[in-house]
Amino acid sequence: MVQPLATTTITRSFQWGIAIILAADGEIPDVVPDAAVSTGDSGLVVSVRHEADIPSFEGDFAWAEVQITVRWLDETPDLQNRRAVFDGTLNTTAGRLSIGDADDNVKMSTHVGRTRVVVSVDQDWPRDDHHYESLLVDLAPVDQT
Repeated sequence: MVQPLATTTITRSFQWGIAIILAADGEIPDVVPDAAVSTGDSGLVVSVRHEADIPSFEGDFAWAEVQITVRWLDETPDLQNRRAVFDGTLNTTAGRLSIGDADDNVKMSTHVGRTRVVVSVDQDWPRDDHHYESLLVDLAPVDQT
């Protein structure tokens, strides 16, 4: 089992139906319609459950929420019981990332230079459903050898 250097969990509604993972000095990549993940050199846009994706607006209701757990690791993550929807690298020259959307984001330290980013979902999540309710984002160093 990999021991994280730090873990951050975000649980909230996402009004736009996307979560953005962006290097401190990065640019948000263009969103590719119907793609689970849109990528750029320094950022990702991940499709998530839209806050209005609820059974009814009648009576008392709560906006749909998404949980994103981000782990800063010092080695390659173990995907036990999970399925990667993205496994690639981002330029993280400042060693900081933000995770969120246009409404709010959380800042987190990461590796300086390039960071391997693995975004995964539960292995039983339907492959054709890109409106994720729970994401695990692992940040690992890029092997320099």
